[in-house]
Amino acid sequence: MLARRGVPSILVFVLLALAPTAPVEGQDANTWTPELALQIKRVGSVVPSPDGRLVAYQVGAAVMEGETSEWRTHIHLAQADGSGTRQLTQGEHSATSPAWSPDGRWIAFASSRAGTRDIWRIPVDGGEAQRVTEVQGSVGAFRWSPDGTGLAFTMTDPPSDEDKRREREKDDARVIDADPKMTRLYVVALDAETEQRRGRALTPGSFSVGGDFDWAPNGRMIAFTHAPTPTAEDGYTLG
Repeated sequence: MLARRGVPSILVFVLLALAPTAPVEGQDANTWTPELALQIKRVGSVVPSPDGRLVAYQVGAAVMEGETSEWRTHIHLAQADGSGTRQLTQGEHSATSPAWSPDGRWIAFASSRAGTRDIWRIPVDGGEAQRVTEVQGSVGAFRWSPDGTGLAFTMTDPPSDEDKRREREKDDARVIDADPKMTRLYVVALDAETEQRRGRALTPGSFSVGGDFDWAPNGRMIAFTHAPTPTAEDGYTLG
């Protein structure tokens, strides 16, 4: 029934595979509890490879060890028929938003493993993840360039010196929608030197870029939505 409604078979398989097989000790199997809920893993961002043979997806699991209490998410791979599942990313920091390179050899993902939310990439065949960006703020959405040599991404303007001063002095008074932080569109090359990994800003103007953007097939232009400010009163238009 799920397949007839348009749910990919790989997603159905993963959901069944990740469901708990037994209730908590002493727990009625028919009773839904917080303890049981924490056994359920969260599956999302299911993305097929360019050739359709593989599927990347993220799996979130509750981690409660010592003083750690969080949902931790990592990237997994599987064959298109649901077989051969394996975890691609590891570690104590989450990895999210998998995106295939055009040639299908790499998967880009977002992670705060180095302190800020940056773009990383990892070989599909396995190996160490490589850091693509080194930003001062936090990377938002991102897209591979058609030739696979770089990525475009969005990022909100980092805190100003005045913002940092107020934070140090614990001055948390705020005026709603005053001095909103704009979101910019950037590009970064995979072979960028360290000082260039902050990305090159494409939209330095007095407007905010939305989360919807994409490359032209020839890789020479990027279409994006934008608004005068990121506040709720302003709607996004195509730019």
